[in-house]
Amino acid sequence: RAMTAGRPGSPARAIRRSRFAAAVLACSAAILPIAACAQAFPAKPLRVIIPFQPGSTLDVVGHLTAGKMEEALGQKVVVEFMGGGNGVVGAQYVARSSADGYTLLLTAPSSQITPVFLLRSVPYDPRKDFTPIVANVEPVTCLSVSPALPVAGMKELVELAKKSPGKLSFASSGNGSVFHLMGEQVNRAAGVETVHVPYKNAAQALPDVSSGQPEMVYSACNNVRPFMASGKLKVIAQFLPSGFAGRFARFPDVPSVTETLPAYQKPPSWIAYFGPA
Repeated sequence: RAMTAGRPGSPARAIRRSRFAAAVLACSAAILPIAACAQAFPAKPLRVIIPFQPGSTLDVVGHLTAGKMEEALGQKVVVEFMGGGNGVVGAQYVARSSADGYTLLLTAPSSQITPVFLLRSVPYDPRKDFTPIVANVEPVTCLSVSPALPVAGMKELVELAKKSPGKLSFASSGNGSVFHLMGEQVNRAAGVETVHVPYKNAAQALPDVSSGQPEMVYSACNNVRPFMASGKLKVIAQFLPSGFAGRFARFPDVPSVTETLPAYQKPPSWIAYFGPA
């Protein structure tokens, strides 16, 4: 009625038209920026920060998921490594980044859980300073030993460790890593004492273990497969995620650790994406 009242070209009708146009523009001004923001993201490449050295399982997962993210988002996804402090340095960087969706953290419990219990102070709050996005995988872990070590399985290893407390050593991807905790939990469950030798990542430890020093290594199974195939390492036990029974399909001949140590409970070893709070 407001648009049709008055004669064509009359001042009253012109005023009503201008008011209607102003109302439409006001509504558009309120709506368009929201729509533009939704359509614009992502308007530039994304960064995925891995707070560890290259060569770890996170390296594999990061590049696999980055490729799928590029397909879905239509933007480049750059994987960057920012090692240090067993994940703390890279996690702190992401926690202090802009919360705009362009800087993500791909990490493990080593940076989000264990520092709270193992360090005097942590430069971020793992719960308050991050937005958890999605859990990608929980790796299957293997205990591998040097071919020179005279053991055929977990039972023989436990017997040997009990005869020589503190003589055998195991490698992991660093102090406070999931692999370190797995070794300590095996010590507790088996009632033995083996010595921890930290590396920057488990992949770096594999050549040393194959030559006999340290004698053992806890690592993701995918890192061990080439050494196992060439006979440079013996895989004597596998550690399945909680809730899984039986054996890992790719290692059907390798017993689960719980077959020898029923009381053993594997610590969570998820790999997940986080963003700033």
